[in-house]
Amino acid sequence: MTTKRIHEIAILNRKTISSKNIPKSIYYLDTGNITKNKINELKFLELDIEKYPSRAQRIVQDKTIIYSAVRPNQEHYGFLENPLINLIVSTGFTTLDVIDKDIEPKYLYYLLTQKEITNYLHMIGQNSVSSYPSINPSDLGFLKFKFPEKSIQQKIVNVLSSLDSKIELNNKINKELESMAKTFYDYWFVQFDFPDENGKPYKSSGGKMVYNKELKREIPEGWEVKNLEEICEIYQPQTISEKEMIKDGKYYVFGANGIVGMYDKYNHEDSEVTVTCRGNSCGTLNRTLPYSWITGNSMVIKFKDDKIHNEYLMHFLSWTKMDNVITGSAQPQITRANLAPLKFLIPEAKILDNFSQKMEFNINLQLKNIEQNQKLSKLRDWLLPMLMNGQVRVK
Repeated sequence: MTTKRIHEIAILNRKTISSKNIPKSIYYLDTGNITKNKINELKFLELDIEKYPSRAQRIVQDKTIIYSAVRPNQEHYGFLENPLINLIVSTGFTTLDVIDKDIEPKYLYYLLTQKEITNYLHMIGQNSVSSYPSINPSDLGFLKFKFPEKSIQQKIVNVLSSLDSKIELNNKINKELESMAKTFYDYWFVQFDFPDENGKPYKSSGGKMVYNKELKREIPEGWEVKNLEEICEIYQPQTISEKEMIKDGKYYVFGANGIVGMYDKYNHEDSEVTVTCRGNSCGTLNRTLPYSWITGNSMVIKFKDDKIHNEYLMHFLSWTKMDNVITGSAQPQITRANLAPLKFLIPEAKILDNFSQKMEFNINLQLKNIEQNQKLSKLRDWLLPMLMNGQVRVK
């Protein structure tokens, strides 16, 4: 074991854009667009450097670690393996490039992403002079760790990476399933080319369409339009605080942006469709796992007729522009009163039933993958400190 500080083994903020190395186009990653190495948005920009976002300056390379200086406990960090050419990240990140041949870069990444480290850095950030918790590159640079020989580092990385790879694979599968379902919905309920009685595309084969004044478009004959509140329950569940959550609880807690913790009780037995009803992510749609506690940061939208699969509801709301029902300037919000009058298209019962049957396998697989990812993440987070401090050894 050797003990070294970060600044002894890595260059912090290695390189930035200058007038001598201006790329004609860039991919730009901001701090809020990556969480625990998962990128949710990457912007492509073709502009002069003067028109780039002012924070788009940090140059990265293969195996660069990026670590947000703002609110470390929010875990906006990542490990860039074979990044896109001309990927530029925000100056809100500290970049770390390992230069010590005895240190495996991804091992350092796992060291820095331990919960006790992010909590420690967040504590330092809370004592900063900024209006929000933030750290300096030197706060990372002066961190000191014990490093085993490189072969052991690599074995530990292999174990943790295998868990991360499975999580990423499940995410890719779910993304593909969501894309397939969206295409299916669009074909049936936007283009109206669901199978007619002869198995042919309805509208393309001359199926009768009638103009609907409420939707201001043509819809298939026999279909209805009602207000959302007529066919759905719309409500905010009872919320619980973070202090009430239980680390080893039996049931998942769903907040504004997905799973936020565990609890020993559930308030919803079925998988529900929710919409974030306050904050910057207001209007975001989520699907919960069965037997979950849904907090009041989300609005539950639930069919009164439980025979209709709520995947139709999920896609209808996704296709509807949720921005139109968001109010509030300082604090964006969605209220029941705003959602209730939304015009909802109701297909014939047999069409909905057919759609529900086709979506059943798709949704069950997505939910299974989400739950498996939670278990894998929990295992990884348990193993991480155990492997790093030698309590668990890899042979």
